[in-house]
Amino acid sequence: MSYQDFFHSLTPYNFVASKDDDDDDDDEENKDKEKEKEPGYFDKFTPEIMTIVDANQDKKIDFNEYIFFITLLQLPEGEVMRIIEKVNPEERKINKAQFAKYLTKLRKCTALGLKQMSKSFMPDGRKISTDEDHISKTILLHLFNDKEYITIEDFCELKSKLKHALLHYEFYQFDVDEDETISAESFAKSLLSCLNYTQASKYSRRIHSLKLEGRVSFKEYVAFHNLIEKADIIKMKISTYRFLSLGMFRDLCDDFAKLDPYCNQNKVSISDTQIATFFKVLDEDENGALEYDEVVDILEGKKNIGLGKEDKFKREMTEKIDRYIKKFQKYVGWT
Repeated sequence: MSYQDFFHSLTPYNFVASKDDDDDDDDEENKDKEKEKEPGYFDKFTPEIMTIVDANQDKKIDFNEYIFFITLLQLPEGEVMRIIEKVNPEERKINKAQFAKYLTKLRKCTALGLKQMSKSFMPDGRKISTDEDHISKTILLHLFNDKEYITIEDFCELKSKLKHALLHYEFYQFDVDEDETISAESFAKSLLSCLNYTQASKYSRRIHSLKLEGRVSFKEYVAFHNLIEKADIIKMKISTYRFLSLGMFRDLCDDFAKLDPYCNQNKVSISDTQIATFFKVLDEDENGALEYDEVVDILEGKKNIGLGKEDKFKREMTEKIDRYIKKFQKYVGWT
């Protein structure tokens, strides 16, 4: 598949048509045909992660390389860390042969791997010729990339590069101005990308009814996504105080930016525009504060691009905590 097909498959819905898609709409035929077509995303950018995997630079991703990317996204970092520390607790590194012994077990920690290895899994209708051995060799090839060994930091860095590339692609599917920023409305729509259709439609109608002002840069876009990945700190803040005011959220964002490596490295913080937009979209009763039920859908939907069984365990634990919080609130008369 092309880079475009690959990235579009991992950012499936962001309320805008892909800039690289062919537009066959009748209205387009009425436009100036002499106007040069605007370059597509991959005419302007080459994500660093792709140069690692696409050795011949033909801008094509084969099936096994696609499996590698999905596996990289879904592999639980905690499980990889435990295996590395088990193999080499002193130096905390692992070579290819050692990692290969645990790869099948690790693959079963991912949603895709578990499905592919299931005895009830039906073969793909396209009849793609591959097997587990070929998939494993491809994963090891690109994960180690001629290195004698890797550390947990190497693994996390590679995974981070892929997530960063996906966010960059998603950002540039919106209308980006000459200052490399998107509108507050586009930023608001990006929050809906992982919701189901019913939820997304509800928030989309609300976005169109609001007057959202300001612009958001790519670095600010990444910073906010990093915050959403730590959604539990927002939920715990709300559960402690029963609500989240604009000022409280501002303080939370500032505290997060002081500790987040990306924010420190790029000297960026979460902007007032992002905070105001987030509040306006989610504050459905418009009382100037966010309650738990107003934020949980977007926080849980947006925080993960790839899910593994470790994330499933975290979600199950979070759901138990959520139920406890609601019971407690009901008991003390807060609901």
